[in-house]
Amino acid sequence: MISERSILARFTDELILKYGLTQEDKDMIVRLINIAIDDRLYTDTKDYNHDIKHIERVLMYVKMIINKMDNPNINEELLLLAALYHDVGKTHGASSKDHGIVGASYFKKMMQGKIDSKDINTACLLIYQHADEADTISFDDSEYTIEEKNSIQLMSDILKDADALDRNRLNYPPPIGECDPKKLRTEEAKDLLPITGELYEEYNKEIIKEVEEETGKSILDNYELFEEWTSDYSEGKPVMIHASLNPGISKLIPQQSTQKGAYVYAGKSPIDCFSMAVFRLSLLFPRTGGENIGVTEIFPGSVERALKSKYITFYRLPDELFHQYTDPVTSSPNGEWVSLEEVEPVEMISFKASSLLKFLRSTGQFEVRQDYSEDKRLECILNGFRSYIWALKELKDNPLVLDQKFDILKSIAEYYSERPDIGKMLESVRKDVDSIIVDEKEKTGNNPDYDDEEHFLQPILDKFYTKLYKTDELGKRVFNTSYVDFLMKSKEEVFEEDNSQPHI
Repeated sequence: MISERSILARFTDELILKYGLTQEDKDMIVRLINIAIDDRLYTDTKDYNHDIKHIERVLMYVKMIINKMDNPNINEELLLLAALYHDVGKTHGASSKDHGIVGASYFKKMMQGKIDSKDINTACLLIYQHADEADTISFDDSEYTIEEKNSIQLMSDILKDADALDRNRLNYPPPIGECDPKKLRTEEAKDLLPITGELYEEYNKEIIKEVEEETGKSILDNYELFEEWTSDYSEGKPVMIHASLNPGISKLIPQQSTQKGAYVYAGKSPIDCFSMAVFRLSLLFPRTGGENIGVTEIFPGSVERALKSKYITFYRLPDELFHQYTDPVTSSPNGEWVSLEEVEPVEMISFKASSLLKFLRSTGQFEVRQDYSEDKRLECILNGFRSYIWALKELKDNPLVLDQKFDILKSIAEYYSERPDIGKMLESVRKDVDSIIVDEKEKTGNNPDYDDEEHFLQPILDKFYTKLYKTDELGKRVFNTSYVDFLMKSKEEVFEEDNSQPHI
């Protein structure tokens, strides 16, 4: 497996020119990345979405935006330095909301006495602001002139846009994944948006090529080895697979999970792993297991959109480090294995995600069903509260986790919904769920054991799903639309009385 290094260094002159960069730009970015590697700025991060590769692409986008501007009045070197450090807070375990504050503090500590103090303060502003929802910087009027404020604001806009342009690395669907063109601050970034998918694809292709060169093995599109691993699983042979959209992982590090805790996750079925990795948000891509492994597309075109420009990489892992995760509420119905230790993969193969899906469908190993019914969409959105309830396991470490989970759920529902009051409806559901949680807390005392799945989480889920589902005449569990009717019509403090049905 490759160690940390610049991937841009592998880009040919033709590729550099294609993306609006110069040889001088390339040399500067590679030099900065080498500094980050030497200083281990991102070496120990557990967040693969914010590793050294993301940092390098952000640096590339910063330069690509600047190169499109007509003589911008900015401190380019300082902006690049801030971009280099912008996500360092995540390496130190800060949340998405706080990593700008932590990163700015770390930068100030590291740069004290090395660069001008005013430049330190300016870079800290940029690092802090990139993680803040507000675009406009709140300046201390005594420190900067009007001209300096305008310059720093433009630098902030460029950094935020460069960071946003790399959002296509995220496998979550919009609005929590992808780059929203309406939120880009500079016209130059908007011009670059159409080529971001292609750049991301080229970047990952270079990573895979490098692995092939180092190992002497065929990594890309090795369907023969994929089938071998699938056969090993079917025959009950030892096999442990981790699937990821990141093709450059040299070791897997235990990560904090809302559902389960700090583990390395793996599965035995390569096809199950494929489903888990590329359709991460089961809220929008309900998954099935057993003999008919697949996903259901409930919003037209969403499967194709989720796979666009993505590579899927399978890492075979030493199976002796893993044990099966079997907690009653949060374990996967298809089986999931975990390790408390860091794990180094022994072999890997990569595919263009859309190509592998096409292969699996053509061989009958994976299904993509379509169900665009309103009931199915509403069911999936409400089932998102499962992850909201799971988040109780993280509540003692992150008091804001329930708000964070709900905000994600609500933003997705409002993005895909055609009904303007879906957000208010979800607020009502949240109140119902929270009341169930309060009841369960009273049963367990003042300090409930949030990790007790059987006696704490399971009863909450049982009560919630009793409201969501009913049994039809044939004994089949069906979605309980009467619960939604009740939410829509009986809570006058939330809705005005009307006879409309929820339309999602």
